[in-house]
Amino acid sequence: MSRREAGKKQLSWEIIGMAAILAIFAVGFLIYLLASPNALKEPDFSSVMATDGQEIPTSVDADGRAVLGDPKAPVTVYEFADFQCPHCQQYTLEQSKAVKEAFVATGKAKIVWVNAAFGGAESESAAKAGFCAGEQGKFWPMHDWLFVNQAKLRNEGGFSEERLQDIAGRVGVDMASFSACLKDPAIQDRLDADDKLLAAKGVNSTPTFIIGERKVEGADGEQLKKVIQEEADAAE
Repeated sequence: MSRREAGKKQLSWEIIGMAAILAIFAVGFLIYLLASPNALKEPDFSSVMATDGQEIPTSVDADGRAVLGDPKAPVTVYEFADFQCPHCQQYTLEQSKAVKEAFVATGKAKIVWVNAAFGGAESESAAKAGFCAGEQGKFWPMHDWLFVNQAKLRNEGGFSEERLQDIAGRVGVDMASFSACLKDPAIQDRLDADDKLLAAKGVNSTPTFIIGERKVEGADGEQLKKVIQEEADAAE
């Protein structure tokens, strides 16, 4: 091999090495961008408001779970969801409004929220933040803020303690009470109770909706409306 050919080969390997380094840097930077939560966004909707401007009733059931709609509504929809679940976010942002307008705002059905914290540590942290906001009557606003500010990657700081505190402040809770609630061991008992209900109902994916003895899995708003309507008709 001539000195000139050897020089060209060495240069080629140097170029390949530089390209590999740049590729690794680009991939790392992309992962960093995906993992870094964006600035908080305010929801442009409210779960508790109907399109006619009327506020939908909220309450808690006998087990302390958040309820949206008339407590006396003939149909009960159990919504099993995870604040880190992309399909749950899709349902909330794109399809829940139609379900709410057709059945909840009209008094035909009520929705009971059940945490299905399958996503890991930050799913559990977000669920507890929801519980503690609910202690101050602000579960549904917290619910809206959490879904709007869901991170692209799970358990990478999207629902860190600091970020949840920031969200809670935007929701308008009393921060001292909120912080004390998060540290209360009893809050884990409520999450454990949701886990037991998941097991009892055979729920293993999110979102899942239980209406009577019927189950709708996935962000299928049309199928959900069909089942709720059938249950409402049967209840008349």
